[in-house]
Amino acid sequence: MGEPTLVLCHPALYGIATFQDLLEQLCQEFRIVTWDPRGTGTSDPLSGPYYTTDFMEDVRAVIEAIGNRPVVMIGQSRGSTLAVHFTATYPHLVTKLVLAGLNPGVWGSPDYPHADRLDMEFIGRLRAAMAAEDWPAVVRVFITQVCAGEPGCQKFIEGSIRLWSQIPLEALRNFFMLDDPGKDVSALLPALRVPTLVLHGEHDRITPVEVGHWNAEHINGAQFHAFKGRCHAVPATATAEFAEVVRRFIHTGRV
Repeated sequence: MGEPTLVLCHPALYGIATFQDLLEQLCQEFRIVTWDPRGTGTSDPLSGPYYTTDFMEDVRAVIEAIGNRPVVMIGQSRGSTLAVHFTATYPHLVTKLVLAGLNPGVWGSPDYPHADRLDMEFIGRLRAAMAAEDWPAVVRVFITQVCAGEPGCQKFIEGSIRLWSQIPLEALRNFFMLDDPGKDVSALLPALRVPTLVLHGEHDRITPVEVGHWNAEHINGAQFHAFKGRCHAVPATATAEFAEVVRRFIHTGRV
């Protein structure tokens, strides 16, 4: 078990398997910590609304339990949102920060960067399914969009839909429908002061790659790497390249 310690943060609904292939690529060089967000996996169920800052404190408890030493935070999608909050709140506990597919704000907000690049047809279908509380449709629409633009993902889509179909309804509602001010991290980005790597799929249809560039431009000294031809789920669909870029950044600070 090597050092430093990498803490992998996936969005609550994506499941711990999101990082399984990446873990296998890196576990011989680093100490890897994964965790189930509350409401999913083997963690306690949700007893009410649970906000980004609540999940952040759960991560704080995990890091305290494993030795209370600085770690490399690696986030994917909403897990990147959590990682930004954690780093801004506890900068002394983060040595490097990796943000993959970060959505910095809330769709529809007036200051959302590059809003013209959002897929409004997808967002409309998703919101209609949410309004009807048609959760099988919500899951199908969202997961299909996660892999849109990248061929060869059908098995991943089908497996993810099966997994998400087993998620408690409270967790689905919390993820999609909670009015959570912590989803907007745009104001936190300029305050980050740790070496940061921003990763993004070029064909990301959830958070367009232009938004990824915007994220990097608003973090002091951040580096950016785009995965050619890849979608939103880059840790799962571009695992070898993802692992190599992260490995190089951790060892050298460069990509």
